[in-house]
Amino acid sequence: MLFKNVPIFILFNLLIILPSLSLAATTISTLPPGLTYESRKTNNHVIHILIIDPTKYRLRLVKAHSSVFGRETVPVTAIRTGAIAAINAGFFEIGHGEDGRPSGTLVIDGEPLSLARRDQDLLLLDDKKLNILNGRLKLSVSAEGQSIGPDTVNRFITNGEDVVLYNHLWARSTLTPHERREVLIDRSGTVLEIVEHGDNSIPELGWVLSFPRSKPLVSLKPGVKLKFDFQLISAKIKDKNFYDPKESIVAGIPTLLEDGRLSSHLAISSENGSFAQPHARSAIGFRKDGHIVMVLAEHHYTQEFGKITLKEAQSVIQSKNLSKEEYASLTLPTLVSTLQNEFSKQSGAVGLTLVELANVMLDLKCIQAINLDGEGSSTLFLNGEVVNAAFGDQDEALGQQILRPVSNSLVVLKRD
Repeated sequence: MLFKNVPIFILFNLLIILPSLSLAATTISTLPPGLTYESRKTNNHVIHILIIDPTKYRLRLVKAHSSVFGRETVPVTAIRTGAIAAINAGFFEIGHGEDGRPSGTLVIDGEPLSLARRDQDLLLLDDKKLNILNGRLKLSVSAEGQSIGPDTVNRFITNGEDVVLYNHLWARSTLTPHERREVLIDRSGTVLEIVEHGDNSIPELGWVLSFPRSKPLVSLKPGVKLKFDFQLISAKIKDKNFYDPKESIVAGIPTLLEDGRLSSHLAISSENGSFAQPHARSAIGFRKDGHIVMVLAEHHYTQEFGKITLKEAQSVIQSKNLSKEEYASLTLPTLVSTLQNEFSKQSGAVGLTLVELANVMLDLKCIQAINLDGEGSSTLFLNGEVVNAAFGDQDEALGQQILRPVSNSLVVLKRD
C-alpha cells in the first residue's frame, strides 16, 4: 500500500500552533464524538495526534495471530477486532526463528505471553484506566506451599537450569530439548502428568512447567492443585491489591512523562544512539481529565538508489501484483523509474528524538506518557485508513513505502 496522497476525508480547515514545534494542523471532521485527530506539519516534522475520550472508547491490547510468535500490520489487527483506531505497541524480535516474539513483558487480559526478568517501563491497561510505571511482573507457582518457579515464561531453553512455564499461546508443544522433565497442568491448575522428556503437547488452555533433570520434584504428582500468583513489583506501588490479574501490560522504552514532568528515565535512554537521534516515534499518554493521547511522528527513511539490492528490487516488483503480461513487458527504464519512486524521499519528514517526543506529549497536557516501539513499526490507523506515511528502516525494507507487520497493537473500541 502506498501513501502518496492524504486520504480524502482529511480537511485542511484548521490552523493550530504547537508552542515547541510551531506546527500547522489538519483535522478530520468526520470522526464520531469522542475522537479528535490532528496532523501537524512544519519545520520538516509531521506529527499525528489522536485524542480519545475514555467514557466513549476503551483500549485493548491485541497480539498478532493471538500467539507468542507472528506479526501482522496494524490495519489487519484493527479490522479483525472492529477497532476505529489503532497504533503499534510493544517491541519485538525480528527473524532468527523468533519472529514476532515480544522483547519485553507482554500480558493480555491476564495471560502472560512474555515476562522480563528485570524492571521495565510498563503500560498497564484495563477497561477503565491506564497506568505507567517502572517495575516487573513476577509469576510464582507453588505446590502445597512450596514455590516451584518459574524463572521465565514462553522462552526457548537457553539456560539448561531454567524452569520455564509455557501456556497455549506459545505453540502446540513446548519445543524443549528431550532431556527435560515436564509437568502437564490443566486449565484449573491441576497436575495431569509428569513426563520424563521434553517437547510435550500443551493441554488446551492449560500449562506445562519444564524443569531440568537436576531439579527434584518432591511436591509434584498427578492430582496436586497448583497456585498461580502474579505480583507487580514497583517502588511506586504501596497497595498490594494495585494490580488486577486480568489487566494487560506492555513494555515501553522509556517513560516520557511522570506526574506532568519529563521523566528521569529520558536521560539514560537518550544516551542510546538510536533514541538520541530523530526517528519515527509512537507514544501514548493520558491527561489529568483522563483523556488518552496517541502520538505518531513520521520519519521518511531513505535508501540510496545505488545501494538497492536485488532482493529489495524483487520485493518492490512483487508488491505491485503485476499480471503475467505486465511482468513480461516490464522494461529496464520502467523498473528504474519504479524503484526511484518507491525509495524516493517524498516530503522528507524528519522524526523526533525522545526528548522532543516527550515535549510534544507535555505540550498536549499529558501527565503520564510512554514511548512505544517506533522507527519502521510506527503506524497509526484511523477510521479505515493509515494516516501516516510509512517507510521501512534499517531493520527491514529500508526506504520502501511499506507497512511493517508488528507483534502487538493498541486498538480503540467503542464502548457498548
